[in-house]
Amino acid sequence: MFDQSFWRAKKDKPRSLFYISDVLGDFPAFVDTTDSAGCPTLVALLTGQQVDDMAKDQQPFIERAGEVLKEMFPDTYRAPTAVHVTGWGVDPFSLGSYSAPVIGVTAEHYEQLAAPVAGRVLFAGEATYREHSGFVEGAIGSGVREARRILAREVDLSL
Repeated sequence: MFDQSFWRAKKDKPRSLFYISDVLGDFPAFVDTTDSAGCPTLVALLTGQQVDDMAKDQQPFIERAGEVLKEMFPDTYRAPTAVHVTGWGVDPFSLGSYSAPVIGVTAEHYEQLAAPVAGRVLFAGEATYREHSGFVEGAIGSGVREARRILAREVDLSL
């Protein structure tokens, strides 16, 4: 979390950032989640062995993320006001997984995946939400969708 979104070219335009490093998995992307978080927020991604290494000692990776952002934005970078590190990459139930559509996937496929079975079994999760599949916003949106199905009416379930 930051005091200001120094990475945005325009204040109202989200911006995901990509970084190419000599080190494999060294913060290849930062996703701008400011709009859904309600304050200037970037989600930093790691891959490969670095995920396991970070689970053992987070601090070097927090510092490296700051170095990468400072390299990308030397004139505007400001240190974060708060940092949260997840264990998603080493969680035994997910191991860092998320859905990624292949060529040929259509809106109909998402609708089929999200369709209730016998009117009693409902499915939520980012993989069932076409607009934001692969992201937390998709998981939240699908949960709201299914809550509305359970309630059988349109209700305000905004966070």
